Amino acid sequence: PAARGTQGVLRADMDRLGQIFGRWLGKDRSRGRFATLSRMIDAFFSAAAPDLLAQDFPDLALIQGGGDALTVVGACDGVLRFAQRLKEAFRAHTGDNPHLGLSAAIEIARRPDALTAALRRAARRVDAAKAAGRDRIAFLAPAPLDWPAWRAALAAAARLDALLAAGRVSRGLLVATYDVAQLRRRAEGDGRGGALALAAAAWRARWA
Repeated sequence: PAARGTQGVLRADMDRLGQIFGRWLGKDRSRGRFATLSRMIDAFFSAAAPDLLAQDFPDLALIQGGGDALTVVGACDGVLRFAQRLKEAFRAHTGDNPHLGLSAAIEIARRPDALTAALRRAARRVDAAKAAGRDRIAFLAPAPLDWPAWRAALAAAARLDALLAAGRVSRGLLVATYDVAQLRRRAEGDGRGGALALAAAAWRARWA
C-alpha cells in the first residue's frame, strides 16, 4: 500500500564481477574468454532485460542498461513486478548458476522532484545489498532480503492489504502490532551480540 500511486526506482547490479574475471577464470585468462564472458554479461543488461521491459512493461522507462547494471524508473507497483521478472530472467540467462548473483534496490520517489535523490539512494542500497551477502534486494525493510524472502514478504503484504481493504484488520491494530514488534526487536537485540534494551522487555505485556 505504501508504494501505490508513487514512482519507483530500480537499480540492479551483477555480483562478484571482479572474482568472475579474476579467480574464477583460473589460469585460462585468454582474451577470447574475457571477450566471451563480457558479451554474455552485457547481453543480459543491454538486450535481454530491456527486451523484457519493452514487451511486458512498456510504462516503465529504462534509464541505464548495459555492462553489468540496469536502472529503471516508473510506477512503483510496475517496478516491483518487473524486479521479480528480472530476477527470473537473470537465472535463465545464467543457467541458474549459484555462483552468479544479482543485487538490487528499489526506492520510492514520492514527488517528481525527488527522483534524483531516489536514484542516489538506490545506488547506495545496492551496495548495502552486496555487503549483506549479495544476491539480495533492498526495499523498505531496514536490511536487504534474499530474493525468495523478498517475494514471500511481498505476498504477505498483499494479503495484509486485502484484509485492510475488507475491513477485517484495522489500521490501528496494524500500527500497534508494528510498535510491539519494534519493542521486541529492541528487547531481543539484533542477533549479533548487540546490547539488549531492558526497557523494551514489556513488549509481551503490551502484546497481551
